[in-house]
Amino acid sequence: GRQQVDGSWIKTVLEANNREHVQSVFGNGPPRFDLITNTFPYEKALLGLREGFRWSSSKIMDPLLDIIPEHLDSASASNSISRNLAAYATEQEVQEKIMRRLPTRVNMNVGLRYLAADFLKATTYICSWYGVVDRLTRAETQSKVIENINELLRRGKRVIFVSNNSQWSRKTFAKEVLAAGIKMTQDEAIKNVLNTAFTCAWFLKQRGKQKPFVICSASGIVEELQTLGIKNYVATITDDGKDRPEYLQKATKEAIQNCVQAHSDVDSVVMGWDFHLTVLKVAVASAYIRWSADRTSSECGPDPSNGHLSEENAQRQLSIGCRSLPSTPKNGSLLVVKCSSDLGGILGVTPPDFLPDKGFENRPIMTAGNGLMAEMLGFDKNSHAVAFDVGKPSELMLEALRRPFADDGYGVDFTSAVVIGDIIEADIAMAQKGGMKSLLVLSGRTTHEMLEEQDGGAIPTWVLDSLADVL
Repeated sequence: GRQQVDGSWIKTVLEANNREHVQSVFGNGPPRFDLITNTFPYEKALLGLREGFRWSSSKIMDPLLDIIPEHLDSASASNSISRNLAAYATEQEVQEKIMRRLPTRVNMNVGLRYLAADFLKATTYICSWYGVVDRLTRAETQSKVIENINELLRRGKRVIFVSNNSQWSRKTFAKEVLAAGIKMTQDEAIKNVLNTAFTCAWFLKQRGKQKPFVICSASGIVEELQTLGIKNYVATITDDGKDRPEYLQKATKEAIQNCVQAHSDVDSVVMGWDFHLTVLKVAVASAYIRWSADRTSSECGPDPSNGHLSEENAQRQLSIGCRSLPSTPKNGSLLVVKCSSDLGGILGVTPPDFLPDKGFENRPIMTAGNGLMAEMLGFDKNSHAVAFDVGKPSELMLEALRRPFADDGYGVDFTSAVVIGDIIEADIAMAQKGGMKSLLVLSGRTTHEMLEEQDGGAIPTWVLDSLADVL
């Protein structure tokens, strides 16, 4: 009797002795319901519960334990399934679905059936750029993807393009959108693109920071800093995007000392997606973090459970509104920002004729992601520091989308929004955090094979091969 975020209902717990699995039912009708059933571990069911069904009056952490009485055996569970389905299906259909109730993983390739009518009920579509619109594993579908996006716009829908790529400013991102053939004006495009260069600058402004040390190899972050009035930054590139030679040297103690001494008053550290990352850049940032942390604890205060602020607790404080902070550290550790937690990033896709005998055609070309780079920074258990994530699926990205236009936000009503993405851990997880519906497309980094192996994590509302298939 509990509903999942995809609209299905938990009907029973199977294998009642150890309660390992639950079965959900989704009916598409009337006049006659077309049934979709899924069987999956109850831990996954807990993660996928709709907001109003997440809590139990008797048990908070395990709300499914009281669905079936203690004495109910597997045979009774089977009978329970039959009774629940009988109202919607013939006896033969019931038996077929009961026989298919025991897979250990959700088969998201077939279980999350796309319903165009439900998809089109949304007023806003939050669309990942890479893997959904650009850098597709099937390049021939891109024109149809663009056509469908333009059709959504023609119907009066709002489409917001999002990316964890901090190399672009919103202005550059908007140019990419228009160049792809999206029918927006330049002003409309700028108001409907969101990436981590902006959320990073926006967060630093909210925290009153004026002199961040920025690790980057493109000018996106520094352009957004300038736009928001933060002009005293120290970046590893010049304003026109060229590498500063002092950060390309060999990492020696003298080089590290010289870089820190030249800008000893930085008040924060930013790790962008840097394609020219050097050991020296990491060492300088780590020195700022460690040496500042020696003076006192984290700016948002320690986590009383373990003596330092974990990322989870940091994001929780952020979501409820952390107290105002001074414009410069006052005997305190530095604010550290990472422009995403992505372990990998996509650079492009191999052409159809690339080593076909090896099966290497139409494959995503990956590199180290922003999150992997941030893990190289100098944190330790005594630093009391945490790197705030400003990309998908962080609270900060959601906050930027949710905030009204007057507060430099995007004014999205999450109750009528759909997230479209190609990564479960980023796009679909963001949708689940925000209570939004989601469409997972298999045109980027997630493949059919990966879905078959998916065990845990966020669950999309629908799955399609491509955004080309929505209309």
